[in-house]
Parts: sequence; structure tokens; C-alpha cells
Amino acid sequence: MEEAGVFKKSSRTSRSPQSGAGSLTELTKMDLAMNVPERGLLGGVHRSRTGSVSSVGSAKSDSAAMASGKSSKRTRTDEDDECMMSVSVEAMKMITRRLNGLLMREKINRPVIEEVLSLASDYEGTIYKAMLENELLKGRLLELERERESMRKENLRREEVWKQERERDAIHMNEVATSKLGVSDMGMSQGKVGKDDGKKDDGKKVRKSYAVIVKSDKNESSEVVKERVLKEVSPWVNVRVRGVRKLKSGGVAIETASERELDSLRASAKFRQCGMNVELPLIFDVRSALGR
Repeated sequence: MEEAGVFKKSSRTSRSPQSGAGSLTELTKMDLAMNVPERGLLGGVHRSRTGSVSSVGSAKSDSAAMASGKSSKRTRTDEDDECMMSVSVEAMKMITRRLNGLLMREKINRPVIEEVLSLASDYEGTIYKAMLENELLKGRLLELERERESMRKENLRREEVWKQERERDAIHMNEVATSKLGVSDMGMSQGKVGKDDGKKDDGKKVRKSYAVIVKSDKNESSEVVKERVLKEVSPWVNVRVRGVRKLKSGGVAIETASERELDSLRASAKFRQCGMNVELPLIFDVRSALGR
């Protein structure tokens, strides 16, 4: 042991005749003053402990910086931790120096001095171990904090994606619902209706109407016929329509945008395949009919 080496040197010194059996000579005191400080905080074993403890914070920050490809620049938190640790180590060094000074001033037997220093060394080792464990726990807490922050960001990202998908679904459902109303009743081509084909009458445009009457072979109601036209015929016919209106007599009236599209609608075999009849188109001039 290093302690044994310290006291071998002093054991060869002779005690002063004037001093008691347990007192130390001046040479022994000088020997202690030179060698005793090498025990404890300044000793080789605990000095290595000090180095390992004080370097925990810097080692963590350096390894993290190397992993990210950046320079090993310490953070303010690491510097604060090392500063606090340095203060604690200096305080323990001061206590050890005071203990060494007290042992040299008092007339104490060497076995007692050796036992006291051994206990002090064990105490220092316990303190260093606690400091090291504390640093390891702090590192683990920082790691858990980073993981929690990463999970929080991931949850926010998933929530945003889910929100966008929900908005897209709502827009799609709205478009589907809109396509079943008004001009888009048949779900056919939704291009703009061309300009009216009529001529001016008294300075006003006359709009012609092109329509066909569709009825079911089974004498179904106009509501049922309209639903069947929208579901069974609409996906297979590509014409522009102005509207689909139910008739009291049963069936529906489909008004197209032009005579050409009316002919296309009449020529479609899908009506016959679905058990529906298309009657001759009704081409009429509303204003002319009312003026007669």
C-alpha cells in the first residue's frame, strides 16, 4: 500500500527522549508534511477518481458532438456542472489539508494517524462514487428528456397529417354530395354550358331547351327512376345536362345543353340495358310557346 510506504520512512527516525512514547519528532512531522498530503484527495488512487468524475460531463458532450459531426464544444449546462463539481472537490481538498495539519500538530500515535487517514480515504472514495453515480443519473435523465421531446414532436407531426387527411376526406365528400345536386345531377361532364343557341326576340335572347323523357319498364316512381339514372346510367354517359327533373306521371325529364348532346343521350344503349325507355325528345321554344 501507498500508506505503508509513507510510514516506512518515518519508522526509521528516532524519537526524541523528551517526547512521550506516542509523540512525533520534528523529523517525523516533516516526513508527514511531505508525504501525508499524497494520501486522500491528492493521492494517486483518488486523483484518478477525481479525473474520472470531473470528466463525465465533458465526455458526454464530446461524444454527442462527435456523433453529430460537430466540434466538441461544451454546452453551458456541462460547464455549470463541472464548475459545481470543481467547487465540491476543492472543498474536500481543504478538509483533507485541515485534517493533515491537525494530525501533525497534535501528539498522536502513528497507528492512530494511519487509521484516521485510512478512514478519511474510504470516506473520500464513497463521496467520489456518489458523485459519479449522480453524473450517470443526470446523463440518463437528459437522454430520457430528449426521447420525450422527440416523441412529442412525432405525435404533433402525426396529428397534423391526420388533420390534413381528414380535411381532404371532407372536401372529397362535399364534392361527391355536390355532384348529385343541381346541374351536376347526373354526374356527367361538368363543363360549362355553351352559349345559348337561340336568336334575339325583342332585344332579348331566347333559350332553347332539349330534353328527353325517361321511364321505367316496371312503372317505377319518378324518385326511383331518378336514383337509377344517377347510379346506373350516369357513369357511362358523357354529356352536359342542365337538370334532371321528376315528373308527376312517373319517370324523369333530362334536359341537355345542346341538340347534339341530346342525340348522344338518346343513342346510349345503357338505358335499355337497365330496363328504361327513352321517349322522343321534346324540342321547344318556351317564349314562342307562351306567346301563341
